[in-house]
Amino acid sequence: MLDQLANYLQALWAYVLREPLKVLLVLGLVVPVVLIGVNNLRESSRQRAVETELPQLVERIKKARVGSNLVLGEMTGDFYSDGNAKCRKGQSLRSLADDDACIVGMTAQWQKLGFEDLPRDPWGSPYLFDENEMEGGGCEAGRYDVVFSAGPNGIDEADVWNDDVHMLVPPFKCP
Repeated sequence: MLDQLANYLQALWAYVLREPLKVLLVLGLVVPVVLIGVNNLRESSRQRAVETELPQLVERIKKARVGSNLVLGEMTGDFYSDGNAKCRKGQSLRSLADDDACIVGMTAQWQKLGFEDLPRDPWGSPYLFDENEMEGGGCEAGRYDVVFSAGPNGIDEADVWNDDVHMLVPPFKCP
């Protein structure tokens, strides 16, 4: 009788240990898949937000140009705002302090276009622009203004645009 009880308790103990391990194993396989899915969903949502915001920024720039009858570079007094504002450092723009030269400079440039605050992308980086239309005084072919986000990595990659999201602004005075 004691042998039977010992065998029963041993089988019961093995079951009690085995079942939670199965649950942990299943959770260990399911949780990473769910987390990856949630992260991908979050990232695609940010990408869609940028694709919605960029055309809105371009429209506001176009209205400001019409109101002033000036190209973007004439409005800002600069034909290289993102570079002259010290934003091309190869570092993340998401972590810059409010008194950083990039943030101060780009805020001032956006304010010249009628914006109250510095517009930021969903990743926290400032939206940047580079004025090219009539740069150098003439209408050189292919010289378009561009508005862009530094993208998910937050780094303005200086004309490489690996993950930067950009939108060309249609020409105003140049054909």
